[in-house]
Amino acid sequence: MKVLLVSEDLPVPQLGGAGKHAVLLGNTLLEAGHQVEMLGRVRAEGVDTSNGFNGPVHGDIDLSHTGWKEHMLGLFNPLRRLHM
Repeated sequence: MKVLLVSEDLPVPQLGGAGKHAVLLGNTLLEAGHQVEMLGRVRAEGVDTSNGFNGPVHGDIDLSHTGWKEHMLGLFNPLRRLHM
């Protein structure tokens, strides 16, 4: 099965709870023989972002276009992502 995991918590220098869960789930699915890729935030230059995921990570979520509610509350609003 082909799986795309989407997480705004990857890749980051310090991995938090939701990011750890996404990495664990992705690696478990890879070990079970599934084709798994991760869609995460845009990579910062000069920062080590190897978070332990054994599959490809696509850094395409740009958080610079989000509003204050998403930054302060950590909410994902797909209507703010019409450019994706």
